[in-house]
Amino acid sequence: MKKLTFSQGKLLIKLVDRECNQTSYQLVKSFMGSFKAGFYQTFAALFGASLKKEYMGILAAGERAVSTTNRNFRGRMGHVDSEVYLASPYTAAASAVTGYITSPEEVMK
Repeated sequence: MKKLTFSQGKLLIKLVDRECNQTSYQLVKSFMGSFKAGFYQTFAALFGASLKKEYMGILAAGERAVSTTNRNFRGRMGHVDSEVYLASPYTAAASAVTGYITSPEEVMK
């Protein structure tokens, strides 16, 4: 967890919110207290992230996603200025691990 890249950290924040139905801030506050939650929120803000932001599951302008759907058109997964790349499930999983679009062979070494 300590060696996450910036993009992996932002992805983790979104996944926590999506899977737990609570923001990362709420979870840290529950387990570690208000002071630590405030500290981590301030630290995340220095890097342009927010632990308090709720993730709605749609892409904003300028965001990118790797999808395993069978078709794609502008605005299908969110804002028309977002970028969606279609890939196999293996490529999507490998890309989620590395934080960038990558081949599954690269992860399975």
